[in-house]
Amino acid sequence: EKTKVRNIVREIGKEFVDGDLPTPQEICTKQLFRAIDEIEKVDVDEDQIAPFMTEIRRHFEYVDKEDILKKMGKLRPEDELNCGICGYPTCREKAKAVFLGRADITMCLPYMKEKAESYSDKIVNVSPNAIVSVGRDLRVKQINQAACDIFGIRTREDIVGYPVSRILDEFDFVRMLSGDGKQTQTYTYLSDYNVYLEQVFLCDEDKEIVTCIMKNVTQSRQKRNQIRQVKLRTATMADEIVEKQMRIAHEIASLLGETVAETKVAVNDLKNTIMMDEDKDEQR
Repeated sequence: EKTKVRNIVREIGKEFVDGDLPTPQEICTKQLFRAIDEIEKVDVDEDQIAPFMTEIRRHFEYVDKEDILKKMGKLRPEDELNCGICGYPTCREKAKAVFLGRADITMCLPYMKEKAESYSDKIVNVSPNAIVSVGRDLRVKQINQAACDIFGIRTREDIVGYPVSRILDEFDFVRMLSGDGKQTQTYTYLSDYNVYLEQVFLCDEDKEIVTCIMKNVTQSRQKRNQIRQVKLRTATMADEIVEKQMRIAHEIASLLGETVAETKVAVNDLKNTIMMDEDKDEQR
């Protein structure tokens, strides 16, 4: 092989340089740009292609219409609801009107509803607060990543569609669905997860969905408990110190009392002795 290479080098008068082979994508890209350049350089005879332009336009209209349908979220035939809310009998007629500039792509209720739900899902999922939505059947309809983290759930699919009692007490959800209130706030401690939660329950107008928004206040509550314990220990220590001081004072007072009593007895004895000596002197 090396001999063949040397012969080729001698024939062409150029040296081979080591390098990496281009990837298939790089080759296709280069060939595509070359084809585009060749098309741009072609001289077009308008008179010759005029008879074919109607068919060409019709074909590219179909391509553009398919692209518009995809932008409208109509990726499959079953996505084309043909609801007529936009004013056109079919989704394809609507796409054609958009292509011709006669309609706005956003004039599609299912499209806007899907966009809104998608946007809403993104907001819910990035929220730092845990969010769980439950239907009348008390099964989880929606849960965000923050809630999954609190309850140790790997993916949302592991809980969506299952009873909410797997992660939360269903009492508050039942109370919201059966009562007149639309919003309530509670505080709870979940011993299974060792978390303190500030909960806000919201119910829709039709009493079909209850959403629980939960703020994890475990750190602040634990800090408050620690401060309370320090205060209790300090108060207990203060009581012990006061009691000890009182006991010492009592002992000191007792000792002082005994000393005073003994001193009084000694002084009285001394006084009596002196008086007795004076009496004896007078008698003499």
